[in-house]
Amino acid sequence: MTEQTVTLNLKLGKVLSTLDTARKPINRYGVRTPKGVAAARGTVYAVRVDVMGYSIATLSGQVTLDLGDGRSLSIPVGTSSVNGAATTTLAAAIASNPALAQDIATAVSVVAAQVSMRSSLVETSASALAV
Repeated sequence: MTEQTVTLNLKLGKVLSTLDTARKPINRYGVRTPKGVAAARGTVYAVRVDVMGYSIATLSGQVTLDLGDGRSLSIPVGTSSVNGAATTTLAAAIASNPALAQDIATAVSVVAAQVSMRSSLVETSASALAV
């Protein structure tokens, strides 16, 4: 198979990405925000860009945020980063920006569907609920 590369340029709005774990070795996918690129393979994550900046929430797998100048930030499952700052729990991210609640709820629904189809990096419903 051929490597597939896609980078979305998100200037304003939100996007929920779910990537096929079976294609993880060949997928190169990212969402460009005004300050960096959030890249992942075989995962579920939400990116929101608004006038206050941007946020990234990881619901399955792991996301790497390329901050430029050789710097990157790892955003593991169950955490979020706002404007490239250190990761926090999803609960803390929602407390600081309630608009994230709907984005995360949508992403959790996607993860739950993937768990039920056994196509998620979150392997059991218990671990999906823990996230």
